[in-house]
Amino acid sequence: MGTMSGSMLVFRGALLPITIIHEFQNQIGKRWTKEDNEKYSWLIIDSPGCIHLPGATSTSESFKVALDFARAPPSQSAASEQLHSVLFVICLHNYERFNGFRMNSAMFSAHPEEREILLMEGVAMYVLGMEEMYIDNFESTDAFWKNFNMKTVTVVYLYHYN
Repeated sequence: MGTMSGSMLVFRGALLPITIIHEFQNQIGKRWTKEDNEKYSWLIIDSPGCIHLPGATSTSESFKVALDFARAPPSQSAASEQLHSVLFVICLHNYERFNGFRMNSAMFSAHPEEREILLMEGVAMYVLGMEEMYIDNFESTDAFWKNFNMKTVTVVYLYHYN
């Protein structure tokens, strides 16, 4: 994973209520019109549905680091049962630059092993798709994957064009 020609792949894991997941789902298949472009000049006509991520968004170049943030706590309370594991797979277009900062060095982060990329506040993302992934890895000996066995993770595919 990581840098591709003119883009890079990053991940973010989260526990989210279904109402927030539906906000992303509602953007799938949406296309921006000329009228939308007149209202929001930065929108590209006929581009996919768009959403702004709230606040500064922490992502990781590591799939496992991000997925760990989507893991429900072992002693799941009644409140956390209403939360769903979500993994955001984000393609960042970085041909010239991207709206974020790499925090993958000890000079910038207390945890450089997380390979964090911090995205600026309110960054716009096109919502490309979404799917439910059921994890059935009963025979895995890796303790990390045992935490996800027999669980469903919602995967949301996003694209950021600078």
